[in-house]
Amino acid sequence: MKWIVSNQLSALERHLHSSVDTVVFDVYGTLVRSVSNQAYRQAGALLQQAGYDKRAWYDDALTKDDDFLALFQYHDRQQLCTKHHLELARLLESDLHDLSVFDELEALFRVLAEKNMRWICCSNAARPYQKAWGLIAATASKVNCPIYADPVWSFERGCKKPDTQMFDQCLHMLDSAPQRAWMVGDT
Repeated sequence: MKWIVSNQLSALERHLHSSVDTVVFDVYGTLVRSVSNQAYRQAGALLQQAGYDKRAWYDDALTKDDDFLALFQYHDRQQLCTKHHLELARLLESDLHDLSVFDELEALFRVLAEKNMRWICCSNAARPYQKAWGLIAATASKVNCPIYADPVWSFERGCKKPDTQMFDQCLHMLDSAPQRAWMVGDT
C-alpha cells in the first residue's frame, strides 16, 4: 500500500483507464496495518507443539463463522490448559486494538472517488478481525468516497482466497466483470 500510494499515486492514476471500473482490495497489509497478529501465530504454535495440524485450525478459523477461541478449544483436544486460552484471548484483544489504516488510505480513496471507481474489500480473516472494516469505512467517509458494498469475508463465505468464489462474489456485488476489475493485495 505505502509503495503504491506514496510513490506511485500519479502512475496509478494514469493506469486507471476506462476499461477498469472496479477495484477489489485485500484488507490486511493492503489497507490496514496489523502490528502483531500474535493470536493467530500463538494458537498455531501451541497446537503444533501438542502434535495437531495447525493448518487445519487456520483453515477453520478463516472459513467458519465460529468464535475464534472456541475453534482453538475444538482443535485443542488435549485441553492444553486454561492459561493458554486466556493468553490467546489477551493476544486477540491486543491484535484488534493495534489495528490502523495506512496513512496513505485517504489519498487512495480520494483518487477512487475522483475516478468514480467502485471498490470492495475481500479478506481471509476470522470473525474478530472484521473490526478492520470500521476503520476502512470511516476513512472512506472522511474523504467522501462512496462505499459500494460490505466486504466479502472468508469466514462468511466458507472459503478463502484465492478461491474464485471470493472474487466472483465481490464482482457480483458490484455488478462488474473480471476483465473490468483489478485485485490489489497479496492474494
